[in-house]
Amino acid sequence: MYDWDIFNASSKNGSECAKNIAMITADIERIIRVNDSARTNLTNALNGLSYHGFFPEIGDYMYYVADIWATGV
Repeated sequence: MYDWDIFNASSKNGSECAKNIAMITADIERIIRVNDSARTNLTNALNGLSYHGFFPEIGDYMYYVADIWATGV
């Protein structure tokens, strides 16, 4: 439902908007999964925002990215 809401809202900006969001999100996920230094930097940033001892998973990162999209849309 959440993805549909973002898709629906972004589609009002043109057919390419939702496609661009999906492509950028896929790039972000690929970078997080493949690049250890990117994952470490994000983990440190999220630890600074929450509490120490938190070990984020890929879903935590992607929820963060989704929140950024939702704020903009």
